[in-house]
Amino acid sequence: MSRPHIFQLITHARKGGAQAHVQALLANMHDRYQMSLACGEEGYLMDQAARLGINTYYLPELIRLPSPLRDRQAYRRLVTILQRENPDLLHTHSTKAGVLGRQAASRLGIKNVYTAHGWAFAEGIPLLQRMAAFTVERALVKKTHKIITVSHYDERLALRLGHHAASRTVTIHNGIPDISYNRANRNTQQVRLVCVARFVRQKNHACLLEAVARLNGHFGLQLVGEGPLIGNINRKLNRRTLREKVTLLPRCNDVIPVLSQADIFVLSSDWEGLPISVLEAMRAGLPVVATNVGGVSEAVVHGSNGLLVQRNDDTALAEMLETLTQDATEREAMGKAGRQRYMEHFTLDKMLRDTTRVYEEVLAQS
Repeated sequence: MSRPHIFQLITHARKGGAQAHVQALLANMHDRYQMSLACGEEGYLMDQAARLGINTYYLPELIRLPSPLRDRQAYRRLVTILQRENPDLLHTHSTKAGVLGRQAASRLGIKNVYTAHGWAFAEGIPLLQRMAAFTVERALVKKTHKIITVSHYDERLALRLGHHAASRTVTIHNGIPDISYNRANRNTQQVRLVCVARFVRQKNHACLLEAVARLNGHFGLQLVGEGPLIGNINRKLNRRTLREKVTLLPRCNDVIPVLSQADIFVLSSDWEGLPISVLEAMRAGLPVVATNVGGVSEAVVHGSNGLLVQRNDDTALAEMLETLTQDATEREAMGKAGRQRYMEHFTLDKMLRDTTRVYEEVLAQS
């Protein structure tokens, strides 16, 4: 009996949370399902799929920003590819891929699943962008066999799309594989903070740097990531005379050694789905200080394995960081609680089991 064919579609291939999620599906499900992948760019995810022997398609017309001409071109190419591949199920990830992919699947009569790795109409996103995204997503609900949200927060947002969304939406928390960390050679002379996040507006590094400028004592902050706002961050470092306290690691293929040397993980995003970077920090046994946006509070329980503040509040963020930088005992206790919470709720095996259940449910539909 042939394996069901599942076609994965995502806009970006560069390393990030959604891409790590798709890579995990490809790597761990290609024995059970025939897998194919299409991306709007070449890079990390396409390379990972190729190493697994998975058939890949590069769609350069598929871009994140709105472009009527390129969107039409991407849609037509996708329809052609899907007609040729004729998969049993199309699984789309990210907003643009989700919009074009579900329309193409509906036209061709292909069953489809959409994972919202954070809605484009979530609180914190600019108002006009939210309104446009909500209108589009509401129109697509009837064309979607199943919507997977990565947090209960996003599931509640999905229910605003109309009564059809209630029966078609399920939450599957992100899950990551367990990895051992060697923390034996850490620098104990200063408290090391680390933030792993792309240098984009969503992550609001400006708020974090304002908070760090208020801190006292021996500490250092590492910013791990890359993105278009790196110039803004460098200018902010110069203005706030933070060069001695803040280190940029713009290219880092492996965050595990960085997390092994850290004491506190911090994330100052304006909006999120369920950030894998937070799960990686919990897995590493680090306390987390983060903004209470999206599904972050489903991973970080305030006062147990971390501390939460409201978005764009650099004063409160500074206070929470100050609290933990001054209390090694509390850091250790929160780190252990975070590690335990990861083991109970956010493992890769759990995510794979839940996703397989959705695939089988949709494939069985007449």
